[in-house]
Amino acid sequence: MSKQRWATAAFVLALVPVFVWAGGEKGGDTLSALRRHTVLLNFVNGLHLTATQLDSLLAINCEAETLRARHEAETRSARRRLEQTVLALQPFLEKEMPIPDSLRRAVHRAKAVLDPEEAKFRVAMARLARRSVAVLTTNQLYLVRDFKACLIPPTVGAIGQDQSAVPKHLENALRRLRGVPDWRYGALRDRFVRTRLEREQKEGFLTDSVQVVERRRFLEGLLDEMRQMDEPTFLRKLPRLAEALRGQPVERRPTVAPEDRAARYLLDPEILPILQMKRALLAGTAQTTRVVEVR
Repeated sequence: MSKQRWATAAFVLALVPVFVWAGGEKGGDTLSALRRHTVLLNFVNGLHLTATQLDSLLAINCEAETLRARHEAETRSARRRLEQTVLALQPFLEKEMPIPDSLRRAVHRAKAVLDPEEAKFRVAMARLARRSVAVLTTNQLYLVRDFKACLIPPTVGAIGQDQSAVPKHLENALRRLRGVPDWRYGALRDRFVRTRLEREQKEGFLTDSVQVVERRRFLEGLLDEMRQMDEPTFLRKLPRLAEALRGQPVERRPTVAPEDRAARYLLDPEILPILQMKRALLAGTAQTTRVVEVR
C-alpha cells in the first residue's frame, strides 16, 4: 500500500470513527457510545490476540492518543479562526452574493496555518496505522476482511461469522457435495444445480433462458469453489454461500483493503481501554495457571 494511501486512510480513521458505527448519531449519545464499544469488543474478541500482540497494540495506541491530544492542542486556535471565517461565509453563499476580498483572504490565511499541521498529523497517523496492521498475522488480517460491525458476537468460528441463519438441510447438502469422491461429484453437483434452477423458475426468480444459463454457470462455479475450501474458510463463508444459493441477490459489499479496515478498528480512539482490559485478563489467567502448576 502506498504511503499516500496510508496517509489518507489514517487521517480518516483518526477523525471520523465516531460516525462509523453510530449511524450518524451524536458522539455524546449513550447508545451510540455503547454500540461503538460493543463492536470494538467483538472485533478484539474475534482476533484472539496474544499477550505480545496486545502489548504492541497498547504501545501504539498510547502513541496515537498522545498524538491526537497534541494535534488538538496545537491546532485549536487555527481551527477556531477557520470556523469563524467559514461561518462568516454562510450569509454570502445563502444569498448568492459576491464574497468580499477581505473574507477570501481570511479563509486562505486560516487554511494556510491549519493545512500543514493536518498534513503532518496524517503522516504521523499513517506510520502508526502501518505499525498496528503489522502486528496482526496473515490469518487475522484475512478474518478482518469479512468482519461485520455486529452487536451480537458470532455464534461460532471466525469474527463476523454467524451460522444461525443457515438452514440445516442446506448445510448438510453442501457438506455432502464437499465430501463425495471426485468421480461422484460432477453428477451430484449437476443434480443439485438442476433442482435449484427448477425451484427458482417456479418462484419467478428466473424469467428467461439467458438468466437460467447465467445462473447455472454461477452456481456451478460457486460449488466448485466451495469444494476446494478448507474447513475454517467453509464455516466462515457458509452464511453467504447459503444466501447465494437461495436464489436471492447477493449483497455487494464495498471493496475495502483489509489493511485499511484493520487500521480503522485498531486505532479507534476508544479501543485503548478494551486492549488494556484484555491484557489484564491474560495476565490474570497466566498468574492463575502458574499458581495451579506450583500446587
